[in-house]
Amino acid sequence: MTLNKLFLASLLGCLAFSGAACGGGGVDAEEVGEAFQGTVSDPGGSLVADATVYLIPALDVANLDALTSANMRSTDDGLGGYDMPESMDFDEPLEDLARLNGASFLSALTDADGRFAISDVPDGRFYVYVEPSDADHLPGGSLCRDSITESGLRGFDLAISVSGVTGANAHYMGADRCLECHTDHVGTKSLAHSLGFKVPNEVSPLQDLSDFPEFDMSFDYFTTGADYTVGSKVYYYDPDLDRSMDDFKTSETSQGVADVIVLWLWTDETTGIPNITFENVLNPGDPMNFHTHEVRLTYGGAVNKQRYMLEWEGYGLKGLYPVLQFQGFTVDQAGGDVTGHEGSADRSRQVWRDYHMDYYWNYATDMFMVPGSVDGKAHNISVKCMGCHATGWSIAGPDPITGEVLSSSIASLNGEYDLDHDGVTDILNTGCESCHGAGSNHVAAQGPSGSKNGAFIVSPEDLTPSREIMLCNRCHNRISGQGEHFGAGSGDHPINLANEWPEAGMGLSEFLTDYAADGVKAPIVKKNWGDDIHAKAHHQQAPDFLKSAHYRNEYHLVTCASCHDLHGNTGEKRALTADPDVVDSALCTSCHSTYLSGGDTSGHTLAMVGYDHGVAHNANASCVDCHMARMAKTGAGVESKRTIDGYYYENDITSHVFDVPNKTTLTGVAPSSAMPIPYTSACATCHNVEDFYTP
Repeated sequence: MTLNKLFLASLLGCLAFSGAACGGGGVDAEEVGEAFQGTVSDPGGSLVADATVYLIPALDVANLDALTSANMRSTDDGLGGYDMPESMDFDEPLEDLARLNGASFLSALTDADGRFAISDVPDGRFYVYVEPSDADHLPGGSLCRDSITESGLRGFDLAISVSGVTGANAHYMGADRCLECHTDHVGTKSLAHSLGFKVPNEVSPLQDLSDFPEFDMSFDYFTTGADYTVGSKVYYYDPDLDRSMDDFKTSETSQGVADVIVLWLWTDETTGIPNITFENVLNPGDPMNFHTHEVRLTYGGAVNKQRYMLEWEGYGLKGLYPVLQFQGFTVDQAGGDVTGHEGSADRSRQVWRDYHMDYYWNYATDMFMVPGSVDGKAHNISVKCMGCHATGWSIAGPDPITGEVLSSSIASLNGEYDLDHDGVTDILNTGCESCHGAGSNHVAAQGPSGSKNGAFIVSPEDLTPSREIMLCNRCHNRISGQGEHFGAGSGDHPINLANEWPEAGMGLSEFLTDYAADGVKAPIVKKNWGDDIHAKAHHQQAPDFLKSAHYRNEYHLVTCASCHDLHGNTGEKRALTADPDVVDSALCTSCHSTYLSGGDTSGHTLAMVGYDHGVAHNANASCVDCHMARMAKTGAGVESKRTIDGYYYENDITSHVFDVPNKTTLTGVAPSSAMPIPYTSACATCHNVEDFYTP
């Protein structure tokens, strides 16, 4: 039997996922007798001895109970990791099944040459899972993504690759060093991961704005002149202390006697640096009135919001502190709607939004204050942001004079900003080593022939799906850490008691045990919609995904990288492998084509809702319209073409649970506060949502 026949045999047994590479792509195979056998090695060519190769029945994975927001918030059960309460024993499907039921599975141990053999493979589908016993390799293997039928196992000799580790002494090199060899991944420069933090009106050598031509458009509001008096104004008024981050309402026009604060936006004609000047309208005698700060960095322009990071060195602080959020981008979404509107009744939909003026405003005195002077200087970006946004992040403080906690990243002349004030700019954004681990040992291992390529580095495609998802879960989550500089349970930095960031390749159990405060597994309740299933805030995609059938099923264990090309090689802005908004998008149909009645979304929607939403009826519905409803927002989002009371909008972050939220979610709920569902978002582009709403 040839390799092509192997894949054919596997594929024929995987009809429900007709487009999935069910035999595991790129493996070497040859027919040898009736045994399933092979070799385990790492990408550097090193053979892996004493590793256990398991055949885990695919139905055992499919039959695992689904996770929910409630059971994800369980605590340690004493088994060495975080398992579900009662019957919910699974966090990491393959690893937990092997740990709890491994003695009942067919398995074999690799010898000194990395060889294994399993005879008498029964009928059925199996995930081939490898569990190394040494400290140099990680669980998973190149065949653990797709289940394989007995016909694809019996009589074959398969080469399985497992991921290496970076090594305890490895240090970060920087994405610029990685791209010297991996020139085919230069597309990473254009992804939002690389564009989070940016110097105003400048582009670092590790950034590419070709997909975001409007990135710096907010600086059109910063009028150039000699001082603040030339600046554009943003008025702050009517504070509400019960709100969490945007106490004040904002406007581009004065509210008369209601005005409390004015921010003047201007660019210094001499230096070319944008500045923000703070005016206390309520109390003109404020000693800090008209204090001015340079805007050194921005954050969020690639996700239709932009916050301004201010320099406060004149006040004894070295860190950067954020203020104000711009939401007025005009973007090519849903027909080119404008994201922010000055007259919006919803402050999160306006051109400008208050972003933590509470860091700078003392409500007891009605005067400005130095940010953090009351609560231990906990509000600079080193503390609030850089764990996720700076590759190789580490604590560099507290400052011995001010007590200000600072951090550092990878020093490089190609970096964006000197975060730790050591005279060299730092690489501030998410780079190669965020997912692959510190690269110094990998670089040192490269010989003239590149024979060690892949050694001493984390290979995400060779990890268990749960560990690969963890690469994203570290940041796309709202888990709080244990580190002392942040206070246990505070902030969004999942760090351990030593203030260390979780390493690439880490498992979910270790992450939750050592890096999460109070056993929190999932977003806190207030960050979910009322159903306690779907997230209502950004960076919660990973916990939502863990609840989906994609995470545990009989055929193909999906990871974030199944849909997102994190090397930026597809040209899609959201790092997707295909455009999700086209009818019958390959993003979904590459796996789900046989799930669709008639082989396309037209037949599928006809069967599910009684109407053909295909091209013939000029509906052109796509899979994501129903299965990835826009649940949360980061910037202002997209105004719906059909609204109830003028309040209902599409958001800009899609659900990663992949279900279709029911219409009854809206019953008895005010439209302005109801959870977004397809009826009020995607359907509203053609239908009046009042037709779907029941008071």
